[in-house]
Amino acid sequence: MPLCLRVSFFLIIFLLTSCATVPIAGTFYEEGSELTLLPAGAALYLWADAVEGRPLLEALPVDLNDRNVLRVMDNTDWLVAAIFPEGHERRFILAALGNYPQRRANFSLTFTRGWSRQRSESRRTYWFSQREGLAIALESNLALVSNITPFNYEKAEIPPPGFMEFRRPMTLAGWVPDSNVLINRVIGSMGIPIQIPAEDLFFGAQAASEEDLWELVMRVRTPSPTAASSILFPINLARGFALWGGALPEIAALLLANPLTQDGDALILRSAALSAERLALLLEMFTLEP
Repeated sequence: MPLCLRVSFFLIIFLLTSCATVPIAGTFYEEGSELTLLPAGAALYLWADAVEGRPLLEALPVDLNDRNVLRVMDNTDWLVAAIFPEGHERRFILAALGNYPQRRANFSLTFTRGWSRQRSESRRTYWFSQREGLAIALESNLALVSNITPFNYEKAEIPPPGFMEFRRPMTLAGWVPDSNVLINRVIGSMGIPIQIPAEDLFFGAQAASEEDLWELVMRVRTPSPTAASSILFPINLARGFALWGGALPEIAALLLANPLTQDGDALILRSAALSAERLALLLEMFTLEP
């Protein structure tokens, strides 16, 4: 999990754990509506089912075993986040959806040193800490965290065509709009000297057939079905030689355990069945670190 998201998640924890939480009341959201909380223009988008994905979230490199942290997790339905390119004024935004003690958390912030109440241009209230460089907006069913006001963005993100269908069987999923550099960096790190003309990349984690194991699925869209088919054979051939020769690092061997397949203009990669801890290591590929 990127550092900014780790900090943000713990800020939500800090604000809510001193308050008595209430049981989840079956909050209903229209499918995909949580993604419209995120602004357009990010380099990476992430969605997670915080209930079904609890083992994955606990495997990420943050400490989710604290009693107070677990209490907040028990009241969270979904997490969504966006990370923006270097140089962008907004570095990230994270939204946690669930059932939270809004009034008590806002009261607590009133007496927390370094935090001040702000109003957005749309007259919506949020809290800002100059020292932490974080802005937080709290509602009874939503917590928003960003480095600047979590409101006032011109255009909400619209998930790319096919993402909602891809996401349905997943417990955690995301997409990279401008994915050409990222996917070829990942392929290059595996020692496969092939470039993929990636137009966008979906990634997701779903439960494997084996109990307590997970699969990482990647869907790379290319310019056309012809482009996808022309890449499929050489990349599978290179994969076979690399696996046969034992030349792949362990993580790459897990990721390329199954041959790539084609779905129209997209290439589909399915990893081996992995523990939550190993899958969390593979997810580090999508943090956009150089």
